[in-house]
Amino acid sequence: MGHLRSTIVGQFAANMLSRCNNVTRINYLGDWGTQFGFVQKGLEMIQPTEQEMQEDPMSVLLAAYTKSYNTPEMIGQARDLFAKLENEDSNCIHEWGKIKTVTLKHLCKIYEDLGIRYNEYCCESDYRASKIQKVIETLIEKQVAYYQNDQLVTNVCGNIVPLLRQNKTTLYITRDVAAALDRMHRFKCDNIFYVADKSQIQHFKNLAGILDKLGHQGVLEFLPFGRITGMSTRKGTSVLLSDIVEESVSKMAEQQKLSKNTRATDYETTRVLGLTGLQVYILKHGRMRDFVFDWSHALQGTGDSGVKVQYTHSRLFNLEERFNFDPFSENINPSSCTASVDDPSVLPLVLEIVRCDEVFRQSTDKMESSLVVNHLFKLCNLTSRTLKNLQVKDQDPTVSQHRLLLFHKARLKIKQCMELLGLMPLNKM
Repeated sequence: MGHLRSTIVGQFAANMLSRCNNVTRINYLGDWGTQFGFVQKGLEMIQPTEQEMQEDPMSVLLAAYTKSYNTPEMIGQARDLFAKLENEDSNCIHEWGKIKTVTLKHLCKIYEDLGIRYNEYCCESDYRASKIQKVIETLIEKQVAYYQNDQLVTNVCGNIVPLLRQNKTTLYITRDVAAALDRMHRFKCDNIFYVADKSQIQHFKNLAGILDKLGHQGVLEFLPFGRITGMSTRKGTSVLLSDIVEESVSKMAEQQKLSKNTRATDYETTRVLGLTGLQVYILKHGRMRDFVFDWSHALQGTGDSGVKVQYTHSRLFNLEERFNFDPFSENINPSSCTASVDDPSVLPLVLEIVRCDEVFRQSTDKMESSLVVNHLFKLCNLTSRTLKNLQVKDQDPTVSQHRLLLFHKARLKIKQCMELLGLMPLNKM
């Protein structure tokens, strides 16, 4: 679930920052490190067939990693295998390349399904030992790093941080230093935002400390998030991102069959509804908050939920469509709308619409999606209440147009909130 939350939170952060900044979205793939050794040794242990690798390669790779990682005697062998990889061993490079190709193809499909877009895919392997010798030399020349017990290390706030193991293989932080320097050089960026599990707080403190020593103070911004537990699908508790997406669609289809209000049952509508429920459920929680995942809450059709948000948007869209509403019509005079929308429920809705920009500012300052989600819920609830009190049908044409203008403005703000959260607004459902 960490992968899913980092993807969704990262997209939200990029969307908010893009309102006033030029943002480059990078997916940094962890394709290098001892984990490759665990996967490769695991494949040797479980001996998957060619058919299994073709039908469900990601499940096979996950099973291989899990098998090897949980076998104590494999730790040393996995490290040795990674050392060979760092030394550009041709067989290791070949096997690693096959695993990377399969994984990248799988991830690109999942990101496409989620509506996630990146400007660039970047890999840890881009910064392996053979490619970052100049970075290592710079760290030594600037006396940021030094050798201690045959290891290259640095001192960050009194803590010794290894940069090269005794066997000269790089570490996660070594590659992150090289990647950060490369990004600053290529993009001339003011800040680099990292979205990762809060368990990595110390890692990013170390990274920021090293960059500070190199003269890049204040560039790094870390957006940590809490852990999600309790996730399971029909396939079990060790779940791939694709399993979660498939489960959300499957459960939503079952829910639609039981609902009397279902109008559209095509796969695309079901898919968008399932993903909306999943994404809103994650984004409504405070970014640093740990929580236990519950499918029934994520996909609930009543109360404050992603399904309710989509329902409100599609209901407003259908209202405009039914009455052929044109917001640019010469027959609409916003300055004379007061009498047409004279109802106690209107003022709270108008005030919430006006409050949008302030919510967006606060949410950007804190990088907190829950502020936008709660505002969106409130918009939907106030809109539903006003829809009950302000009839459009069988009204004087001028009155109808003025009321439709109010609902049109509400829909545009709901749509804006949804898109900033990374959701696809439905016009019918």
